[in-house]
Amino acid sequence: MQQVLIMRILGFEISRVKKSVDMVSVESIVDNAGVTYSVSDDIANNDFVQAFKSLPEVAFPVMYIITRMRNAEIVLCRYADDSEMWSSDKRLYGEERLLAKRVKAILERPNFYQNFNEFMEQYFLQKYLTGNAFVYATGVVNSDSMWRYVDSLRVLPTRNVTIDANIKSAYITSDGYGDMIRGYRLFDGGVTKTIPQEFVMFTRDMQPLENEVRMKGLSRLVTQSKCIKNLYEVYDARFNIYNKRGALGAIVNGKHDADGTSAMTEKEKDNIRGEFKRTYGITGKRDPYALIDVPVNFVKFGASIEELQPFKETLLDATQIAALFQVKKELIPRDGNSTYSNQEQAEISAYNDMVIPEVGSFLDSLSSFIGLKNVGGGYYLKAKWDSVEVLKKNVEQKANSDKKVVEKELLKFNNGLCTLNDVLVAIGKEKKPDSIYNKTKLEMSEEELSVLSKLNINGKD
Repeated sequence: MQQVLIMRILGFEISRVKKSVDMVSVESIVDNAGVTYSVSDDIANNDFVQAFKSLPEVAFPVMYIITRMRNAEIVLCRYADDSEMWSSDKRLYGEERLLAKRVKAILERPNFYQNFNEFMEQYFLQKYLTGNAFVYATGVVNSDSMWRYVDSLRVLPTRNVTIDANIKSAYITSDGYGDMIRGYRLFDGGVTKTIPQEFVMFTRDMQPLENEVRMKGLSRLVTQSKCIKNLYEVYDARFNIYNKRGALGAIVNGKHDADGTSAMTEKEKDNIRGEFKRTYGITGKRDPYALIDVPVNFVKFGASIEELQPFKETLLDATQIAALFQVKKELIPRDGNSTYSNQEQAEISAYNDMVIPEVGSFLDSLSSFIGLKNVGGGYYLKAKWDSVEVLKKNVEQKANSDKKVVEKELLKFNNGLCTLNDVLVAIGKEKKPDSIYNKTKLEMSEEELSVLSKLNINGKD
């Protein structure tokens, strides 16, 4: 059942079809392919792909994080000593040499149409916008030593994936996904392909809250459903003001008689219309001001863009959505933005709080999925961020800051104001049990001072 809603927004009547559902429907949107999507249906289904395509407030924080993930240099490391396999000073032999060659090939081109940055971008877009990401390893016969046999790694479109859950297996008694998931069904090219559970790396953005039978996770954007709906409404209202605003106001008669204001005659109305059309306006050689031979007043209709303050409203919504991705408000594009220094610190925070941990978690899952952790003493993929200028600058600043703290604390020690253990605590180190570390310099004996001199503690080095 459908009913037509008539709303008055800014003085204009706008009709909208409302479905008989608990959630208020938002205007349907048509994408580039001509497929109609209902915004409310997408939100109800925990799918924010269309919101990403059409709302810059949703697209900005997602793309901000993903574009910075591309700055990672991915390397293969040994668990034994955390050394890099591709270091120029190492020679590799046997299985280790094969492992390094195969993994390097995967990182250069995981499939025929994507490099690793593009592959990783698609993974995180699916994860953030739909709440789930599925990575399918093709060409493998079994899940053992997958790195050795895998032909390609592909991110599956979450919308097209159905989880074949084992409803007889309870979450509380299951030991792994293999107990709960029989497989995955992918609808692709008009046919449905069944994929064994062990050949798919399944990760979720947020865990389902109600019960584990649902299996698919939630996008973090579901917590901002009201903000996203509000943004659609604000953009629709702004469009109607700009494009369908109707009359700006009314010209009314300014003449009065004994009974009050009198109405214009039809001839007076026609004369005013004629004057405006022939002579006045802002284009060509027309005049910007009108000269009218009858007294008139102007009554404004509705509210202006400035009075409604939609830009303030959208900024508040954008700030909340960006916060989900650890993107601080200083980084949101807007007029009168923060200083460069504040933006730089906010970017460092985005790297430390979101980008680096998220890439680290992804690489850890991928290392387990393709079997790197089970080879010999174990191997893993690691992200290096040495090429990121803002992080290098931050490391240098921190080193200089730490040096100043050490110098200050050692100066206090050399003046007999604290112990060596006080110095260690002040610079974030653990206390030492030796008695010499619990004494001020004034409390030490000659023998202890002699030992101290060998430690080269002078507050400068």
